[in-house]
Amino acid sequence: MSFFDRKEVRDVLAYLRLMVNPRDEVSLLRVVNVPPRGVGKTTVESALEVAAREGLSLGEVFERGISFGSRPTRSSRWRGSGRRYRTCAASPGGRGSST
Repeated sequence: MSFFDRKEVRDVLAYLRLMVNPRDEVSLLRVVNVPPRGVGKTTVESALEVAAREGLSLGEVFERGISFGSRPTRSSRWRGSGRRYRTCAASPGGRGSST
């Protein structure tokens, strides 16, 4: 197995792509539940429907915490994550840097 074929490497690359391009839905769909956040297939499908209806990206639906369906969702576990990862990527030394 090649290094780049490992699940962990693909997941990290997906997170990095999301930092650069928050509208990358392919990467978001790969890592939306990595690590497990309790965001299941039904939640993702509902979020995709809302994104299409509202003209938003899937990431925007999760970041805004838009509610959908009749039951409360666990999408709030994703809310703010994209912003947090982009902030870490933008800072010169990453999170916790004193520079």
